[in-house]
Amino acid sequence: MVHIVGKGGANYVLALDNDKDFLYRVCIRGRSLRENNLSTVNNYHYALEVVKPHLEQFMCGMVLVEVPLSDSLLQALNGKVELWDAPAVTCLKIPNMVPAGSISYTVDHFTKVHIGDGTVVWEFKPKWLSGNGKYCRNCTLNLLRGRTSLSYCYAQLLDPTQAGPILDSVFAEIDVPQPFIEDMEAYITKPCSVLQRLRAAQEQVDVGLEPLGQSDTSASPDQCLSMTLKDVTCFVSWRKDAPPVAVVVDLDMKPASKCTYWAALQQKLDSFRPQVHHITAPPPRPGN
Repeated sequence: MVHIVGKGGANYVLALDNDKDFLYRVCIRGRSLRENNLSTVNNYHYALEVVKPHLEQFMCGMVLVEVPLSDSLLQALNGKVELWDAPAVTCLKIPNMVPAGSISYTVDHFTKVHIGDGTVVWEFKPKWLSGNGKYCRNCTLNLLRGRTSLSYCYAQLLDPTQAGPILDSVFAEIDVPQPFIEDMEAYITKPCSVLQRLRAAQEQVDVGLEPLGQSDTSASPDQCLSMTLKDVTCFVSWRKDAPPVAVVVDLDMKPASKCTYWAALQQKLDSFRPQVHHITAPPPRPGN
């Protein structure tokens, strides 16, 4: 049997009953199965050849596999695929970061926590970690979209003076072990943490980018990469007396045609009030 365990605008994440240790990510952007299969192949090469050099060891392992069509797979993709013009679904096979038997909690739009036997898996979308020097893009966009209940910002988590209070806020309603909070606070501010690596990657790509204009009709490859890096999902797995293990997923290439949407949203944010401002500490130096 096939089960949908995650839904996005362009992808589904599937679980197979006979393979508990892995998940299968499939493209649903197009109406044709053959078209979606090609997109999955292109995204695989994009992740390995374009994104991996920026994320290095944090990029989630993945392999391309073909899953033959079955009744349960057809049912799972029903309504998304209209033209069944291929005999199998091309998938990205990725490790299942959530241990079997875990209890999952949705904290908010950006965060989930999975608690198992002696393990905690923190799943989160940090969004924009590189600053524009004007305002916090994450928090200002949340206000623009009416998300007023969030009491933290992942960009602030990069500041060692803010990490502890923010982690307490994120996990306030969930019974996680106190050593988990303490270990995460120590880990997340280190130069080797996934959050610091992601900020460095975003800043490296953004440094030479020109702002998107209303007249632009197609984004550049670097602008698309910048948006990919700002829409990833991080998983940090914790077990007491073991170092945290972190991976980054959702590394698809963004369509260059979204340029007009991105530029219009940026214009809205630039004129929106109130804008949110943070004072964020600089990144830690290697060895600190």
